[in-house]
Amino acid sequence: MSICEVPGAGLYYETYGNGPLLIMIPGASGTADSFRMVAEHLAAHHTTLIYNRRGFSRSSR
Repeated sequence: MSICEVPGAGLYYETYGNGPLLIMIPGASGTADSFRMVAEHLAAHHTTLIYNRRGFSRSSR
């Protein structure tokens, strides 16, 4: 489990693969879960970062 400490919160994130960075930004759900399967496929050519928005799931407020 990886947490990035930012002012006022701790953001949960996961990274997959190597190569140019591709950041998947969650919308209404606020969680990385909706991107996990596609992130695994993109990992063949990119460093793919998925994260939970502040206050959602494993990210704190």
